[in-house]
Amino acid sequence: MRVLLLRPPAGGRRRLADMGAGHRPYPLHLAYLAAGLRELGVTVEFLDCPRLDYDAHAASGAVFTVHPDVIYAELDPREARAQLAFLAGIKDFSAARIVLGGQYASLCARPILASFPAIDALILGEPDLTLVELVSLWYEGLPAVKVRGVATPGPARVIEGPPRPPIDDLDSLPVPDRTIVPLSAYQAGCLRRRPVAAVAGLRGCPRQCRFCRRGADSRPPRFRNVRAVAQEVEDLIRRMGIREIAFVDPVFNADEDWAFALAEALRPLGTTWHCTLAAHAVTAELLGSLRRAGCRDVIFNPVCPTRESADALLVRDGPEETRRAIALAAKEDVTAHVVVATGGGELPALADAHAFAASLSGACVTVRRIAPQLGSALLPAPPDELAPPGEDRDLRVSLAYPFKDARFWREGVRTLLGRRAQVCARAGIEECGR
Repeated sequence: MRVLLLRPPAGGRRRLADMGAGHRPYPLHLAYLAAGLRELGVTVEFLDCPRLDYDAHAASGAVFTVHPDVIYAELDPREARAQLAFLAGIKDFSAARIVLGGQYASLCARPILASFPAIDALILGEPDLTLVELVSLWYEGLPAVKVRGVATPGPARVIEGPPRPPIDDLDSLPVPDRTIVPLSAYQAGCLRRRPVAAVAGLRGCPRQCRFCRRGADSRPPRFRNVRAVAQEVEDLIRRMGIREIAFVDPVFNADEDWAFALAEALRPLGTTWHCTLAAHAVTAELLGSLRRAGCRDVIFNPVCPTRESADALLVRDGPEETRRAIALAAKEDVTAHVVVATGGGELPALADAHAFAASLSGACVTVRRIAPQLGSALLPAPPDELAPPGEDRDLRVSLAYPFKDARFWREGVRTLLGRRAQVCARAGIEECGR
């Protein structure tokens, strides 16, 4: 049996801001799926049509060349209807079973299956175990009826199996297969030393941000064993020649004891890495431990530009916490990156975000226009129709951002490069590109 992990083509032309490598984060979750499927003994292929800039015609040819028995696809909320139409067209000329997964598909399961009956199954929640079970049943010639965590189109209504609980033991999952999903085609986080690899140490988020779907989830984060994480990093260094690790966890210091333990486990490996921290929970002791373990960059994301917006959105990282965290990072010779949130409605105003970003020094600052996610407190109900929600955009790299004073972003670049040179010189590290 052959399984294709597919990112369907976008419906329209790519925007200029999406064409850089910095806008292609590594799809680590698909590498996890590839590893689980290969343990099952099936052949796994991967096709990322947006990255290859394939239109529907080129993507169809690439899919038919693979001859898949099962296609697993995840939707881009901005292009959901066009991508579903593409998958329905594939179904018209192929006997492959089509499975959807991902957050957007989970939240919009009923309208998707009602409008596009060509979809054979839709995974609700984490797909790691569910997709393997589906493929195993089809591989043995059995029907996928009432599978836990799966919704299927019925003759009169959508049929949902029993709910599947989240995976508590993350160490039971196989190591991500980074041969199926190549590292070289993507950039993960604050790329400094190539090649770089994305690693996840936990799932879930302790924050309760009202604009994020994670904030509606009251379950505590689930952590991997620090020895297993360190072993994965060591294997990446020795077997794949990785020089920097990007931890993609939403809050690396969600549990300070775990963060300290992981830093100590990474210290003997001698590699550099970066992670995202909650500014309000940062301490000098933690930053010192991270720096001694090889951490050279920390990201504070998201932060609110005013105390009023932070309190209204339940974001604990406001202006005071951010300035304190930047000062601690500078003292410990760690480069700080700050992502300031802005948007419409209840989100912080652009003028406030601009003013706060301009007031920060000693950090690389990005102003990001965010949109409430489906399932969050600001957008709790999934739409009846597949109208794409708003999109996040880094305004510092967007031509639409109305900068009137170019000195603002030039100063940010000079600050980043200057601190990067100082940190690398003190640590004896060769900078990327030199």
